[in-house]
Amino acid sequence: MGGCVRAILVISAMSAVLLAGRASTQSVAPDPQALDLARQIVAFDGDRERMSKQLDALGQLLPSQVGLMLSVQDPAQKQKIADLVKARLETMKDGLVAARVSAMAQTYPADLLQGGLAFRHTPTGEAYRNATPALNAAAGAALLSDKPTPVDPAIPQAKLALIDRILKAQDVEGSSRKGWRALSAMLNQAGGGAPSTPSAQDAADETAYVQSVMAAEIQFYAQTFSDAQLADLVAYFEGPVGHAFQSGAARLLATGAPSYADVMAHTYDHFSDEMCAAVTCTPAQRTQLNDAMAKIQSIIASVSKLAAG
Repeated sequence: MGGCVRAILVISAMSAVLLAGRASTQSVAPDPQALDLARQIVAFDGDRERMSKQLDALGQLLPSQVGLMLSVQDPAQKQKIADLVKARLETMKDGLVAARVSAMAQTYPADLLQGGLAFRHTPTGEAYRNATPALNAAAGAALLSDKPTPVDPAIPQAKLALIDRILKAQDVEGSSRKGWRALSAMLNQAGGGAPSTPSAQDAADETAYVQSVMAAEIQFYAQTFSDAQLADLVAYFEGPVGHAFQSGAARLLATGAPSYADVMAHTYDHFSDEMCAAVTCTPAQRTQLNDAMAKIQSIIASVSKLAAG
């Protein structure tokens, strides 16, 4: 049973890393115009759909693990578990979207959001939005790669130069290193390990991962966008609007982290009570489920802090 709990912990905490920064604190009342513009940007970017994909693994794994904990065999009872988990995750997504909108409106002024929205509605902005899921998938696949896929030597140097400027403007290397460290810390904690000083091998693994991400993104940009589109992306990311969005990213994350963690953690509030009202639980099983949910909440809280730090 310990393996089941650990599997839930890993998936939950990985979701925390993947979704880091997609929420906000309500310490400052956002400008209504900024809220409306942020809402349009979040809808255009497909944030809820991206969250759904990132949380699919949890939505698929958690019902079966809960069923094992509660020794449920009846198909109707299993469906009740699946329905309850789905409802909780849908509520989580709604909360994360609302928090993402609020964080953006608190971080960026309305005129900047208007500029970001205007770019999104250009042909290049729409092409970039449409390509983003595949770009994320290509970068994510680097996590499973043993070594970087070589960049096609046939890519013209002029094109490579444009791509290099895009990646630097977005600080892809820095964000990749930060994500690797947060994920490594999460896996160590989920496995029961204590915090430790990174070893030479840890540093080598991190560098190999970053190189894989960079190579995957270079290859993707080269295959996906024309020279004209790459030039448009350079102009945006290096320009005042794109630069302001990038320079505000850390502030956006800092603003969002507390509420993000709150949304994730409270998804499981009274989960055991609701589950055991729908499916027969023994006192021991209820305790086990409570313990598992508490561990998930603890992992989410700690990893959210790591991702924000």
